[in-house]
Amino acid sequence: MKKTDINTAKQFIKHRSPFYLYIILLALIFSGCDDHNVEKTENLGKTVAEIDGYTITDREVDLVLFKNSEAADTPVARKQALEKIIDDALFYQKGIELGLDKNEQYRNEIIKKTLEIKAFKRQRMRSYVVRNQISQIRVTEEDVRAYFNANQQKLQSEYHLAKLRFANVRQARAFLKELEKGVSFTELANRVTGNQTSDGVPSWDLGFLKWINLNQAYFEAVADLKVGEVSQPVTRKGFSSIYLFKLLDKKLNPEISFDSLKKLIDGRLKMKKMQAIHENFPKTLRDSAKIVYKQ
Repeated sequence: MKKTDINTAKQFIKHRSPFYLYIILLALIFSGCDDHNVEKTENLGKTVAEIDGYTITDREVDLVLFKNSEAADTPVARKQALEKIIDDALFYQKGIELGLDKNEQYRNEIIKKTLEIKAFKRQRMRSYVVRNQISQIRVTEEDVRAYFNANQQKLQSEYHLAKLRFANVRQARAFLKELEKGVSFTELANRVTGNQTSDGVPSWDLGFLKWINLNQAYFEAVADLKVGEVSQPVTRKGFSSIYLFKLLDKKLNPEISFDSLKKLIDGRLKMKKMQAIHENFPKTLRDSAKIVYKQ
């Protein structure tokens, strides 16, 4: 671990919980090591001290400095860190000599930390696999053109929308039931928003919006609505709120061209493929694996 890496890491750890940091530190010890040969010191760094065959590496010194965010990475600090490790190692060797490594509490603590490392490796590898799959996403200009041609009228439309936010689906459906009973949308919307306005315009009135102004989930909810219709409850990934939209008006804007949208379409198509990876790739892996549940 380079000096610049340690300094960067120190800035990073100031904003992380102690438990998260401990897992990172443990995992770093095993980073770059083969699962079946973690004791090979050449994988754990350069040996800087040895006590009766027990080796201490420079990467272990790095970790001590990494953990102490206030310590400077200087020769003096590294020497102090090494001496602390040597002291701990001497106690460790004495404990082994006394047979304390057979202590049940000690063994349980080691098992717990080993399982935490195992979980950390699983989670980190998952992120690397997903990143690898995402890096292989390709969208051609033909893909972008095909999407534009298939959705041209929707993409060139401007939508005058009303938007209402609810805490849960139950509240949104209750609103829809009131509409079915004949209560006016305006009356209900004002009730939901507390009659809030901005320059005399109700807070739920978004005005005319183009495709580029709409989140994909919102666009899919309103693109097929007829003027006067209200959408079904809409959720947005990463948000807990539920939304309803009403299409108040719609107009075509032929000045919205393919060239003005192609970069955005490219981005949306890539995002859709990314979402597909997150949603479908786990099933793909399961289908190709032999999973045996044991009691």
